[in-house]
Amino acid sequence: MARSTANHRYYKNCFAPVSVFDLDLSGYEAYDKGRLPFVIDVKAFFRITSSDVAAQRVASFEELHGQLQAVVQGAVRTILASNEIEEIMQGRSKFGEEFTKEVSGQLSNWGVSTVKNIELMDIRDHKDSYVIKNIMEKKKSHIEMESRTEVAKNMQAAQIAEIEARN
Repeated sequence: MARSTANHRYYKNCFAPVSVFDLDLSGYEAYDKGRLPFVIDVKAFFRITSSDVAAQRVASFEELHGQLQAVVQGAVRTILASNEIEEIMQGRSKFGEEFTKEVSGQLSNWGVSTVKNIELMDIRDHKDSYVIKNIMEKKKSHIEMESRTEVAKNMQAAQIAEIEARN
């Protein structure tokens, strides 16, 4: 028999939230297609869509949370490992959509659904790795080079215009 409180529903010795609950993968170690290591933070929001299914699958909300964490980790690992790190850095929203699609089928087995797309919040270097830092430095130096080149072209054009004006 199900009982309810303001924020939780009690079913089969299990209190589960009635509203939205979240799951954080903070500092999750992952790899790209070329096995370059990095660390990510992922955030997901869920809702229990069928408390009967959820109660049949797990004995407690903590167990459900652990199962959902494993599902999200598997999806994240599978998707990121099939992409290059540059793609991952540039396509956060794309990867959030892919993570969400990947877990959707599995979530219904647990009586749960996502509330919105899973979010790739941050990507950073693994402990002793400098891959992301190096990529960022490369991009910064490229932007600086383009800027300096444009400034030099503009200065040259101004000098040419001044010389022509004198003649």
